[in-house]
Amino acid sequence: MQEPILIGVGSTEAQMLAVDVLSYTLRKHTQRELEVVPLYRCGIPIPSPRDPRNISRTPFSFQRFLLPELGKFKRRTIYLDSDMIVFKDVGALFDTEMEEFDILACQATPGRKERIVYSVLLISADCPWKIDDIVRKLDSGEFSYEDLMFKFKVPGRVDVRLPYHWNSCEHYEPGETALLHYTDMWLQPWLVTKNPLASLWVSELLGAIQAGVVTTGAVADGVKKRWVRPSLLYQVENGIPDPKDIPFWVRLKDIPFTRYCREKKFRIF
Repeated sequence: MQEPILIGVGSTEAQMLAVDVLSYTLRKHTQRELEVVPLYRCGIPIPSPRDPRNISRTPFSFQRFLLPELGKFKRRTIYLDSDMIVFKDVGALFDTEMEEFDILACQATPGRKERIVYSVLLISADCPWKIDDIVRKLDSGEFSYEDLMFKFKVPGRVDVRLPYHWNSCEHYEPGETALLHYTDMWLQPWLVTKNPLASLWVSELLGAIQAGVVTTGAVADGVKKRWVRPSLLYQVENGIPDPKDIPFWVRLKDIPFTRYCREKKFRIF
């Protein structure tokens, strides 16, 4: 019998529509039993570093370090960001041979400026992460926020061996891409219509609604709370995957929301 797969998703309440779409795509492509946990709901407190320079740049930056505690009775766990959709069986990622390493990360997406993006992680039960210890080391100056989040100078043995197809940043190859990551916040398809890969995400949203995983009411609520763009509701109500097919008069409704996103620097939480 195959073990259930625990997947922790870096998230906030405002990102639950994206989490639900991600969860739908994960389950759509596997027969494995999944436990998908939005990490802001996991109940494990995250202390705040004393130095303002080391404070989390997003509400979920430090959430990935909760996985060893959350999955302490699991052989391994997976960390994902909420702004992703999946096209292949996550069981293949979960079953990757880890050898002597505690954490496996993905190789860089070709053509992207980031050398490595640590937003898809396979984490062993032996991983020595403890959020209190990590923040304590930030406070003591053992490493900085940049060291931790961008250079990934973390406790434990890290290897970058997972193929980039499992963290394909703003890049899609039909039949090859296993996970598409909408990593550019100013282009995320629930916030703006300009992402050239937006129709892939909206198609999965429509599929999730048809499957009963997401409701049209949840999209309407997201519009009301200014978590998603108003034109997304029109797409959902009319079954339109591609934002290019949205009428001009509907696009006009997005202008105040886009202005709001710019004021928030597209960090909608």
